[in-house]
Amino acid sequence: MIIQLSISLPGPAVIPVFTNIGVTLLPSFLAAVLSALTVLVNPRMLVVRARQRPGAVSAIGAAIIVLSVFGCWLAVRSRTSTVDDTAVIDWPRVALALIEAREHPSADNGTGNGSGPIPVALTAAWRYPAGGMVLTSPLAAAGRVYGGTARPSFMGTTGTLFCLDAKTGEELWRADGSEPQDERSTAQPAANEPDARFKGFFSSPALSTDGRYVIVGQGLHEDNNCSLLCFEADSGRLHWRLPTELHIESSPAVAGDIVVVGCGAIERSDGKPAGNPGFVLAVRVSDGTELWRYPLADPESSPTIADGIVYIGSGVNGNAVAALRIESDAALQAAGQPRLLWSAGTRFPMVSAVAVAEDLVVAAGGNGDYVISAENPAGIVLAFDRRNGAIRWRQEAIGDTVLGAPVIAGDKVICTSRRGEVLALALNDGAIRWRRRVRENDPILAGVALAGPVEGSPIADGVAYTVTSSGWLARLDAADGRIMETHFINDNHNPGFRRLSLSTPIIADGRLYVGSETGGLRAFFGTRR
Repeated sequence: MIIQLSISLPGPAVIPVFTNIGVTLLPSFLAAVLSALTVLVNPRMLVVRARQRPGAVSAIGAAIIVLSVFGCWLAVRSRTSTVDDTAVIDWPRVALALIEAREHPSADNGTGNGSGPIPVALTAAWRYPAGGMVLTSPLAAAGRVYGGTARPSFMGTTGTLFCLDAKTGEELWRADGSEPQDERSTAQPAANEPDARFKGFFSSPALSTDGRYVIVGQGLHEDNNCSLLCFEADSGRLHWRLPTELHIESSPAVAGDIVVVGCGAIERSDGKPAGNPGFVLAVRVSDGTELWRYPLADPESSPTIADGIVYIGSGVNGNAVAALRIESDAALQAAGQPRLLWSAGTRFPMVSAVAVAEDLVVAAGGNGDYVISAENPAGIVLAFDRRNGAIRWRQEAIGDTVLGAPVIAGDKVICTSRRGEVLALALNDGAIRWRRRVRENDPILAGVALAGPVEGSPIADGVAYTVTSSGWLARLDAADGRIMETHFINDNHNPGFRRLSLSTPIIADGRLYVGSETGGLRAFFGTRR
């Protein structure tokens, strides 16, 4: 006789425990199993048994078929189950994560490269569970932190946008599309969205210039019929929604009363777009009026706006970086100017957000994506002349795709790669100054947060922060790349199996905020040692 018990641990996890009470039945049980196996592997004996007891052999065959189907169902379910509070837990991995976190709380045993003690250490301030994967990079402003969640479902994905108190992590509001809108809202029901509930958020929220609104795209790569959404920052009330037939993984960029975002293509199994190949969308923030859209293949890169020019990468089937004038169609027509300032072709899809510094535009990409690395992985970082798109330099010794946004810091460009490295390139010629692998066999899908010295803010001391796909937050010296400390930010009781921790950290008001696959949103502050 076998009785199943359950041991509840702190948090949502439940460990199944099987206790054998009928110990004396074990020898008989094993003998029966061995007898059955003997029959199955001996064809002659199987024929004999079939003639003697055809009913028993038929029952065994039926049981094998049922068990095979059940096993296949379990395998499929384990690959497609959503990340939630009842997910199956890999307990050996949990144990290893706990042991490593306790025995090695920082790389190099807390001494960096052995030259001396680390002057600053990260200390956890609070954790917000979120209730789903936090793939977005947080937005922090005016004492608040905003972020979004994504949860896979049978019909695509679902998501919520939330707002927290930056000091305490207390939830101030949360929106998932099910809330009734009052008569003041200009948001209109989308004809191509039968369910008003929001799809998952991959796009990171942006704040309007006046601080009144939070704008964010919705949808993950397989989602269609997604909207650009605008919320009141204080209340979470939906101000407007502008529907599209595509998904919006691109993060919005705001300039004055205009927000610009890329709407990415949905590709078939052969890599070709299933419908609209993609476009760049510009919308008036104050009322949600569409100002213009420009056709561009798969612009899932996040744009940057500088001096009235929108710089954005073109992804699958595009392989380019484009510079677009931001003015309205009427204004451009009156001036006799086209929307496209320049477009520069590249070897690979350009998927990272774009960085701008003085006369340079820096963008990156490669032949992999957030889920898989290519069979022959390759990545690239390019610097273009802002005026005409001429390539000033290229660096192709990256090793794998650059998915996170490159960050320009002084005379260096710091970026990450799917290979699991953080790299520093010379801004003037792209030469590799240093490269550092954070954790073996652990890709980096997130970008980099870079901080410079700020008086009274020990978290901002000239270092770079990034997150590995399995959920390790790393703090590196921006001068030489040495790893100063690491922290596991996934939930220790549910460390995650998708390896989709890709939220780029942000630093605001002396704190660091970062999302993760299963650990929700976390806040850290610096402690001087």
